[in-house]
Amino acid sequence: MASSTTTPMFPAIAQLCYGNACPRCGYCTDWYYDGNIKDDMERCERGESKDINDAKHWHRRPNGACRHSHPYYGHNGSYFWQAWLVQMYYRYATYQAGLTKHTLYIDNSGVAASFSYTEKGSRTLGKPTIVFIHGVSSNKEAWIPIIKNIPADHHCITVDLPGHGETVGFSEDMYSIDKFIEKLKLFFDKMKLTEPMCIIGASMGASIVCLFAAKYPEYVCMICLLAPIANEASETDLIRQLRAGVYNTLLPETPEEFHNMIHTLTMKRPDFPSPFVNGFLHLNRLLLKEHKKIIASLFEHDYPQIERHYAKLRQLNCPALILWGRQDQVYAFTGAEYFRNLIPNSECLILEDCGHIMGIDKPDDTTRAILTFCDSHVKLLH
Repeated sequence: MASSTTTPMFPAIAQLCYGNACPRCGYCTDWYYDGNIKDDMERCERGESKDINDAKHWHRRPNGACRHSHPYYGHNGSYFWQAWLVQMYYRYATYQAGLTKHTLYIDNSGVAASFSYTEKGSRTLGKPTIVFIHGVSSNKEAWIPIIKNIPADHHCITVDLPGHGETVGFSEDMYSIDKFIEKLKLFFDKMKLTEPMCIIGASMGASIVCLFAAKYPEYVCMICLLAPIANEASETDLIRQLRAGVYNTLLPETPEEFHNMIHTLTMKRPDFPSPFVNGFLHLNRLLLKEHKKIIASLFEHDYPQIERHYAKLRQLNCPALILWGRQDQVYAFTGAEYFRNLIPNSECLILEDCGHIMGIDKPDDTTRAILTFCDSHVKLLH
């Protein structure tokens, strides 16, 4: 955290989030950067400059002065600079994790579309690519706390699903797990990921992953499922709210709803600074209509038949790791046993003091479990 005596290690984020914010616009009253934050952030991301992390470019702001008209932050507390702050945080966290961001352009039945994805490491013969699939209303950056500790000799890819993050051009009137599966296959084919992969999914993403493995087993050598959509016996009050069309716990629109979401989905319950919260809400508001459509479609189309869909998992031959937080308030941890009984070659691990978002509550334990599982089964494959 920035303080009155310490120069922030990463000032572009820390000085805005953790300094003493101006009550009018939220800009930090403690520190300012003597260059162009936006340009130097991008140069740092490309490896061309480290100026933005050099303390000599950061200075104490005298007498708590503030620049309300800063070109990147907007005026009088507008969400513009706060949304930009979140985007810059994602960029820097991506860079720090050893990931690089890419865009894959697609002709989606005559519609210009693109997948946004990040990549770490390079493809290695005999070592599977590890692909990470996020859940509903999430994005590829949600995996950063887990991927950052994966050694660079593992080839890792995270991708924004249609209707999420920076992937564009795939809007649907009605979403379904099978449509996500087909778009994921399209991504793999365009990326020429021909060797069987280790595919990891969280929440809805885990449901997509296991059913993808059942439909296209030739693409998969192993799967990891982090608290997928489970059966009715493992439902919680949150799922019953979602089924009734009450989405605000999962799709917050106000700071109060955001903090309630964090309180529900995690055990650590980190206290995010208000500029970050406002920026997050602003970015999510741009996709809110799609996210509501996705949840409504899933509960209308897929959920009534979910156990029939999951019956296909009995035919899976690939190894599967099932991870669940004991304090998960989306689906109870008893869902882990449900999947262990469905998938023949599976093992499960319950993480203590952990809610639904393992990347917040138990990132190191989650990374360790994934690497142990992946590396042990790679040895068995050869």
